[in-house]
Amino acid sequence: LRLCYRSASRVVAVSEAQKHWMEEAHLVKASRLRLLRSSRPLDPFLVLPLAPPQLGGDAPLRLLAYGRFTPQKGFDRLIRALGSLPGAPLRLELVGDGPQRPELERLARGEPRIRLSGPSDDIPARVKACDAVVIPSRWEPWGNVCLEARAAGRPVLVCAVDGLSEQVRDCGLVVEAADHDHQAEHALAAGLEQLWRTSTEQWNRWALAGRASARGAWPAYLEGWSRLLAEFP
Repeated sequence: LRLCYRSASRVVAVSEAQKHWMEEAHLVKASRLRLLRSSRPLDPFLVLPLAPPQLGGDAPLRLLAYGRFTPQKGFDRLIRALGSLPGAPLRLELVGDGPQRPELERLARGEPRIRLSGPSDDIPARVKACDAVVIPSRWEPWGNVCLEARAAGRPVLVCAVDGLSEQVRDCGLVVEAADHDHQAEHALAAGLEQLWRTSTEQWNRWALAGRASARGAWPAYLEGWSRLLAEFP
């Protein structure tokens, strides 16, 4: 890594956490290191209506988790965490595909509150249909799923890893990112329980704060790249 990084004129970190890791590992000199928080066009998410759930009623809280079905994403932990709350009014949709799918299907077997939907080419529609987005990743240099959920005004539940922690500022819950699965699942279960016990007022505050924090992310990303490219003759 040091050899590759030192051969580059500039190195871009996609989050504060990644930048800090590069600095601590002495991978690149500060004069060649730039921070450009990752983003993508967010208009399909920014136009979604804000629709707080009817908390405290009979209707289940609709949770969405999506991404590659790999151990990094922690969906196995999420399934077990929800399973440890048998009486909780929660419904989880898992959207995606990948090598871990057979394991996730096995873990979710017999749990009617969990649905594995496979990949989707219309993620904004899936986000529109949910009340909150859960991101249980074991590690995540940035996390565009969190950015998309914020833009959509959907509160998030994330594990305290890398770029996820720095994205969640009064727009949801951050739970402990333990190395051991049992501890992580316990933390996620506590977060899920806190979600469905949240007041509508708090839900609205999270939704508005998340959307406000994401609104300028794509223009800022483009401007950052423009400044970086302007450094070269």
